[in-house]
Amino acid sequence: MLPDETLLKTNKFAKLGVRYILALGAIATIIITGQALIQSHLKNQKGDSRVVNVAGKQRMLSQKIVKTIVLLNSEDSTRKKN
Repeated sequence: MLPDETLLKTNKFAKLGVRYILALGAIATIIITGQALIQSHLKNQKGDSRVVNVAGKQRMLSQKIVKTIVLLNSEDSTRKKN
């Protein structure tokens, strides 16, 4: 092999190594950015879940109140009939 050919092959491998490192860096940056965005979104949803839980509890309690009122009214109406 001629010295020029060896130098040319070495340059090609060096360029390939640099491109490989740049590609890995870009992939790592995309992954880290995506993870940061996901964590931020999950933090926001944690607050939303508390609101949904409180709303569900309020709904359950209001249904319980209405059920009790309906039962009391039905008992009163049966007493009045007798």
